Amino acid sequence: MVERFVDIEKVYGSNPYARTLPFFMKSHEHIFPPSPDGRKFQEAIDILNKLGAQHLSRPSLNAISRRYQEELLKGIRYPGTGSLAMIDTGLSPFDPEKVNPSHKVLVLEVGGTNVRVAIVKADNEGNVRIQNSNNSSPCFQQAPISQKVYSNPKDFIRAMMDPVKDILAGQTFHGLGIVYSFPGETCHTQNGVDVVPYKHMAKGFSVEGIEDVHIGQTFIEVLRENLTGWNIDNLPDSLKIAVMNDTVAVLEDNWGGVVATGFNLALSYNGKIYNSESGGFNGIPQTIISHIVNRKSTNPGLQPAEKTNIRNVYRRFHTNCGRSIG
Repeated sequence: MVERFVDIEKVYGSNPYARTLPFFMKSHEHIFPPSPDGRKFQEAIDILNKLGAQHLSRPSLNAISRRYQEELLKGIRYPGTGSLAMIDTGLSPFDPEKVNPSHKVLVLEVGGTNVRVAIVKADNEGNVRIQNSNNSSPCFQQAPISQKVYSNPKDFIRAMMDPVKDILAGQTFHGLGIVYSFPGETCHTQNGVDVVPYKHMAKGFSVEGIEDVHIGQTFIEVLRENLTGWNIDNLPDSLKIAVMNDTVAVLEDNWGGVVATGFNLALSYNGKIYNSESGGFNGIPQTIISHIVNRKSTNPGLQPAEKTNIRNVYRRFHTNCGRSIG
């Protein structure tokens, strides 16, 4: 079969997708009925070529990577002048000497697919660990997010918390950490670092009025309103909060990246942690498909990298940029 792929590429051109087209055409015979002379395969190759569905060469990848590095530093040094937002998260790199080993922290991740909840605590060496429950199982739960449209922020938060509320029973928390995987504006409050979400949440989510609240403070209000129903032991009045993007949560050695359906990068620079919002990067070659996606999207002209399928080059971006900047 491998030899057949090589022969096909020799006959029908160098488009790299030729290697996978036979599988696609076999499973879509209602679109591409068998053709003894290979005519349908050639038509498929022609369509891919016209749409610009080509792998990027190594020199092209390196050029894009260099441009990405330039945009990262430009956004930090001259805010608002580049394609990357480079949002100052208000957070500093982790300092184990400032951690109280007797305090428990409730940590939540609210993303596009799942909500995850854990109870963590630092040991005497400053290593953060997921705590065990009374039956010695880890205090960690996750549940899928099935609904994406909500009438108000508290309904959104209650829907996130309800499937994982059992982990809260009998617990006292001294801190609340929220990995909020949606864009927003960082701000400092009396409780710590919070985020005012943007109205356009991305990932298909829509929450009426989300742009009018502090996401961390609203989480605290929902937790207090459900102390009895969720069997939470206590929430101190001085509960500290830290709301961050998912890339910040995985920061290690000055940079952290998330590679999934999209990609993003966070980095530590001169004692500050920045969220790049990499979906805004404008240095990626566009195709007919990405132009169509842009026109049909809810935010035409914005987030060009988010609308271009370049998953095969994300890792190179992050590796090169992390080494050169971090």
